[in-house]
Amino acid sequence: MNNILMTYATRAGSTFEVAEQIAEILRTTGASVKVKPVPAVHEMKDYDAVVIGSPIRMSQWLPGP
Repeated sequence: MNNILMTYATRAGSTFEVAEQIAEILRTTGASVKVKPVPAVHEMKDYDAVVIGSPIRMSQWLPGP
């Protein structure tokens, strides 16, 4: 798994920060990691793995746009 997409939903920006931290750790293993917000992802065919992150508020996933 060398080509990884890290995608995230965020309202206040903290999920982006977590995604960046996870991406940095994955990069130390030699992986190529792209970090993109969910609305910017149009295709996933070029990735070996996809990681999706979202905040949970009051026991609910962040609603879509």
